[in-house]
Amino acid sequence: MKLQLALLVAIYAFVVVGAAVFQRRFTYFPDRRLIHPADAGMSGIEELRLATDDGETIIAWLCFGVQFWL
Repeated sequence: MKLQLALLVAIYAFVVVGAAVFQRRFTYFPDRRLIHPADAGMSGIEELRLATDDGETIIAWLCFGVQFWL
């Protein structure tokens, strides 16, 4: 029993230390290239460019006629 508990504590400590050491590798860095939906193999999808009040542009993909059920 004590050996199992010690093993679980050691595994937990290993995971926590590993997460702390490699935390920079877990950061999401999105690809900055713009890909048109047709180039990504998706048909029937429209690319929208939305201008915001602060001068930024948001690029979105819009697909009509598809229902997603949760």
